[in-house]
Amino acid sequence: MKPFPYSIMLHGKKIEIIAIPKPPGHYIILEALKKDKTANKGVNVISFCNKNSIKIGRGHDSEFRISDISVSRFHAQIVAKNGSFILEDHTSKFGTLIQVKRPLAVDQNNELCV
Repeated sequence: MKPFPYSIMLHGKKIEIIAIPKPPGHYIILEALKKDKTANKGVNVISFCNKNSIKIGRGHDSEFRISDISVSRFHAQIVAKNGSFILEDHTSKFGTLIQVKRPLAVDQNNELCV
């Protein structure tokens, strides 16, 4: 499944389809991709302005919640470190990002599907 395009090229000009507000400091944009075509998709802008990590999971204390039984209560975390974002699995049963068992640096120019 391809991510939703945020912009298109028209007559040589880049036109934004969705205006995404950019917070001050480090931030990451996560897009919810669903296999079910009737399910709602969403774009989440998560700021690291006052913190250096966010918890991902289905637990109520997760900053980025995923309501899916296959997701652990505290499934993974994203850490902002030295200008990069690192995705770390938190000993989840099935792993994160196809069984990643070690931290993974996320480059700002790459798109990843989780």
